[in-house]
Amino acid sequence: MELFGCISTLPHGQKSIDLIAVDPKTLPKLQSLSASQKNWLSQQNFTADIGSFVVLPDDSGNISTVLFGWSLQASIWQFASIVQALPVAIYQLQSQIGQLDVAALAKIWGLCCYEFTRYRLARKKTPSLLISNLTKKSQFSLNILLNATYQVRNWINTPAEDFGPMDLSDICHALAKRHQAHIEEVVGDDLKQQNYPLIHLVGRASNRPPRMICLRWGNPEDPLIALVGKGVCFDTGGIQVKPHNAMQSMKKDMGGAAHMIALSEMIMASKLPVSIALWIAACDNSVSASSFLPGDVYKARNGMSVEIGHTDAEGRLILADLLSACSQDNPQCIIDYATLTGAQRVALGMDIPSVFSNNTPLSESLCSISQEKHDWIWPLPLYEPYKKQLDSDIADICSTGKTPYGGSIIAALFLQHFISDNIDWLHIDGSAYNETARPGRDKGGEAMGLETLFSFVQQHFCA
Repeated sequence: MELFGCISTLPHGQKSIDLIAVDPKTLPKLQSLSASQKNWLSQQNFTADIGSFVVLPDDSGNISTVLFGWSLQASIWQFASIVQALPVAIYQLQSQIGQLDVAALAKIWGLCCYEFTRYRLARKKTPSLLISNLTKKSQFSLNILLNATYQVRNWINTPAEDFGPMDLSDICHALAKRHQAHIEEVVGDDLKQQNYPLIHLVGRASNRPPRMICLRWGNPEDPLIALVGKGVCFDTGGIQVKPHNAMQSMKKDMGGAAHMIALSEMIMASKLPVSIALWIAACDNSVSASSFLPGDVYKARNGMSVEIGHTDAEGRLILADLLSACSQDNPQCIIDYATLTGAQRVALGMDIPSVFSNNTPLSESLCSISQEKHDWIWPLPLYEPYKKQLDSDIADICSTGKTPYGGSIIAALFLQHFISDNIDWLHIDGSAYNETARPGRDKGGEAMGLETLFSFVQQHFCA
């Protein structure tokens, strides 16, 4: 059975081609090559530079072996350019330079095989990697990760017309059914009645009712982790509407919810010994006669009065209600994920999500794991003096700062007001989107930090 470009058993009657890692030192020492292959190799000018490869034919002209230049210290992403250029066939990794991390390279292989095919037939013709040398456990883990990554990419890539608040709800309900989880949902005007006023506020201008979704899974005796996701299915900017270029990719503004839903499924499918509460606010930030306005003041779930600084800073408003709600459960840790600020992208670029935390050792551990997994997350500070930026003349707090600087920090400081002081908290602000295509990373929706967060949960909460 093929799983995202990888197969665990060789199909009957087919052969695999050895894909052999070499470097400039081991290349001249290869003993397995025939005289004609050595002659072919010399004519190809192949020097085993990292990311290069050469196809060696047999005496009949068929592909016999492929050599690729590699180093055990290389970034695994450099392997992606090799995968995408290989002729279509079945390959098995071998090495002349020491022990390869086959699972990590198989992950890159699987990511290279992704294609968004909802609206057109597949165009990619991809090679397959035989992973029979991986344990069943490693194969299962690889499948869980690639499945979650494909889901995040697919959800973000789907246009808002076909992916609204109800679609997020349907995904969560299907997830609950698959894993025997409990789910509850509050929709439309009921949000006001059940004290989710800011979620209602942001979503009320759309003809698609806003929703609060909460899924609970696990043994109550196990550590409780709250996973919180921003699910703005399209963000016009509200009454302070975005310019054209900024609005083109706003179907991605539910990327935080996509990550938290995918992470929840990874945890449940792996049967980790934790208890999770998944909180999703699903809505549109639209323009209509009922749009909320800058300067308006509204009560949040925790009773604080919030002055609206800008209607395009809607994500922090819906997260505020969710963070207040999940804090009432007193979880061991709260992790929220949101495509929250352009300022974060200015600071770290599109590829690297930021993390803010009220527990420095916890965020340092997360970032250390991210480097091990080649799935980077980088810390930014909850810089206390910037809290003055959130002062309001007429309310308890303003939703935005008074200057255009430090916007991601100020957004995180706003959210901190809705977290109980005794609860560990990690706030992830990332783009969840590739603006350009690169090997293994198509243009469009992207899972960023997903593998890191899963490993973090495993290491910190699974005894």
